[in-house]
Amino acid sequence: MHPLKFGFTAQDAWLGLPLVLLALGVLLVLGLQVFSAGGAGRKKAAGWITILILSLAFVLTALRTGALYGLNDLYPERAGFTVSLFNKAYFLDTPQLLGHLVVLGAALFTAFLSLPFLKSGEDGGREGEYFALLLLMPLGGMLMVSGADLMVCFLGLEILSLSLYVLTAFRSRRPESVEAGIKYFMLGAFAAAFFVFGLALLYAGNGSIQVPAFRTQWFVPPEIQGIARLGGAMIFAALLFKASLFPFQMWTPDVYQGAPTPVTALMSTGTKAAAFVLMVSVAGLVPKEVRYAVPALAVLTMAAGNFGAIRQTDIKRLLAYSGIAHAGYILVGVNSVMAGTSWPDSQLGVRAVYIYLIVYALSNLGALGVVAWLERGEEKAVTLEGLKGLAARHPAAAALMALFLLSLGGIPPTAGFLGKLLVFSEAFRQHFYLLAALGLLLSAVSLYYYLKVVVYMYMRPAEAEEPFAPRPGLMALPIGASAAGVLLFGCVPSLLINFLLYVNL
Repeated sequence: MHPLKFGFTAQDAWLGLPLVLLALGVLLVLGLQVFSAGGAGRKKAAGWITILILSLAFVLTALRTGALYGLNDLYPERAGFTVSLFNKAYFLDTPQLLGHLVVLGAALFTAFLSLPFLKSGEDGGREGEYFALLLLMPLGGMLMVSGADLMVCFLGLEILSLSLYVLTAFRSRRPESVEAGIKYFMLGAFAAAFFVFGLALLYAGNGSIQVPAFRTQWFVPPEIQGIARLGGAMIFAALLFKASLFPFQMWTPDVYQGAPTPVTALMSTGTKAAAFVLMVSVAGLVPKEVRYAVPALAVLTMAAGNFGAIRQTDIKRLLAYSGIAHAGYILVGVNSVMAGTSWPDSQLGVRAVYIYLIVYALSNLGALGVVAWLERGEEKAVTLEGLKGLAARHPAAAALMALFLLSLGGIPPTAGFLGKLLVFSEAFRQHFYLLAALGLLLSAVSLYYYLKVVVYMYMRPAEAEEPFAPRPGLMALPIGASAAGVLLFGCVPSLLINFLLYVNL
C-alpha cells in the first residue's frame, strides 16, 4: 500500500471541481447563517445558493460522464479509462461518474423540495445548517464511490452518514423525527464499525486496500486469503446495511417515516446509489462463500420488502418497504456481476445495475416529491384514506403519482420496465433461473400495493370534504423532470442503453 499523499494540481482543480464547489458551498452557506442579519432573505439565499452549486456540480459531472472516454490524449498516463486525482487518493471513470450523477441529482431534487418545507417556521432560523448538511451528503457520496483507497471511501461514507443522521432528526420538536434520527445513528454506527474493522482485517491479510485492484481481482488468482476474507465479508455486510438489504433492512420504514419527506427522498436514492456503486467496485474482495449466499439475500430482501408493503396505509412507509424490495432487485444485478467469468463478461450486469439505479431514482424521487407536495409543509401525513378521491380534487397530482407507482411496479412503457427487464434477463443469461423466476414473481406481488394506491386515488370517493392540494410551486420543476425522465427512458430506452454501451465501463 502506497502512503496517501494529498496534493493539489491543475488537473485536480479541473476534474475535481464538483467536489471543490460542494466544499466551498458548505462554507458559504454556513457563513451566511452565522454572519447575515437573518430573516426571509437569508433563508431564500441559502436555498438558492445550494441549488446553484448542486446544479453546477451536476452539469459538470454530466459533461465529464459523456466526455471521459476522450481524455486519453490529455492524460495518457492513466490506466484504461481511469483518471487519478489528489495523488491517487481519488479516481474518476464512467461507473463512478454515473454514481455521482445519481447522488447529485437526488440532492438537487431534495433542495427544491426543501424550500417550501422550510417555510413552515418550525425550524427556528436554521436554514443555513440544513442546506450545509444537504451539500455535505453528495460530497460524502462522491468520496465514497470514487475513493481509490478504502480509507477514503470510509471517510466519504461517514460524511454522508453523519449529514443524514442530523437531517433525519432536523425537526427536533417532533418526537418521531428525533426517534428516527437516533435509531438511524445507533444502527449506522454498527455498520461503520463493521466497515472499518473489516478494512483493518483486509489490510492485515491482503496488504492493500486499493479499490481499483478489487474490481477484477475475483477473475484472476490468487483471491484474498486468511483474515482478509473475513474483512471482505464485514465490508460487504456494512454495505448491505447502507443499501437496506436483508437482514439489515428493519430500520428503513421507521427512519423513512420519521424523517422529513425531502430527507427521505435523499436517503432512499442517494444512499442506495453510493452503496451499490461501491459494492460493484469492491466485489472482488467478497469471499466466494459469501457470494454463494447473495442470491438468497436478494430473494429474502425482495420478499421482506414486498410482503411488508402490502399491509401499509402510510404512503411513506409503503415507499420505504418498496425501496427495500428494489434494493433486492438491484442485488440480483450485482449477483450477475459477481458471477461473471471475466470483467467483459460482467459488463452487461454492471450496465443493468446502473440503469436500474437511474430509473429507480427517477421513479422514487418523483413519488416522494408528490408526497411532499400533498403534505402541505408536513402538516399532515399522506395515507391511503387521505388519497381517496385525489383524482377529482387534483388530477395532476393523482396522474403523476400513478405514473411513478407504475414505473416502480415495472409496467411498460415506463422506465421501471427497462430496469427490471435488464436485471432479470441478465440473471437468466448467467443461469440463475430460479432467482430470476422468484424475482419476477415477487415483482408481480408489488403490483398489488402499487395499484391499490391508484385505485384509492381514482375509484374511491373521499369520505369527507378534503381541501384541494396546494399549488406545487417550485416543486413542480423536479417532479416534472422526474416524470419526463420516466416517460422518455420508458418510451425510448435506446437513449439510456446506447449511452451505456458507448461509454466504457
